Amino acid sequence: MEAVKELIHYLLNESPHFRKLLKNRITEIKKANIVYTKEINELKAELELLENLIKSRYEDIKFITYRRK
Repeated sequence: MEAVKELIHYLLNESPHFRKLLKNRITEIKKANIVYTKEINELKAELELLENLIKSRYEDIKFITYRRK
């Protein structure tokens, strides 16, 4: 679990490559010329997710741990 937390912390706070990938995808979505309603809705949802992810901080992440029975 600690390794996962460290990876998420790195991606959200320290990785310029990850942020660049997010920004590039956001730009691609905004430039897309989509006609079909289903695709428009899917891209809007993806855009919202990416924009929220790029704004989020490690402290915003809540971890849920499951205990095995």
